[in-house]
Amino acid sequence: MRIGWGGRAGAALMFVAALASAGAAFAQSKWTRWVGWKFGTTIAYPADLFSPLPEPDAHDGRTFVARDGARIAAFGEFAGFRTIGQIHAARVSGPDYGQVTYRARGKTWSVASGLRDREGGREVFYERSVVQPDGQAIHTVVIAYPESAHAIYDRLVARIVAPLDASRYAPPR
Repeated sequence: MRIGWGGRAGAALMFVAALASAGAAFAQSKWTRWVGWKFGTTIAYPADLFSPLPEPDAHDGRTFVARDGARIAAFGEFAGFRTIGQIHAARVSGPDYGQVTYRARGKTWSVASGLRDREGGREVFYERSVVQPDGQAIHTVVIAYPESAHAIYDRLVARIVAPLDASRYAPPR
């Protein structure tokens, strides 16, 4: 008896094998820490998978992109008189937030994640913000990736945002 690998079943199996292979590669990635010099916003990212774009003129953050369209944006901003509740409400209600499937908030942090339409496809987004202890700045990381690659990127999110701890940053005196 001959077993064939053609058709939809073969394509699906090849896709699953490619995801498993890519998942193993992500797990063995070279992780690098990025620290923004203006606000001290800090993240970790797999440097062999994401490439940094040029820093904006304001020097307030950085965006990193992967070949498949995944993006990480990390930035700081002055808080002004806004609370984390106001910031969270504004960020999860705009058109860029599509279908929010998870949201949580504490006294000094907020998280939102979900799905949205982008350029003919759907993507997963995850956004975390923390207010530094003195209340002067807010540090945010936004991670977005194709919905079809969620099995790969979902495992990376926690490690990317782990260093986003505003209590580690104290502005220069």
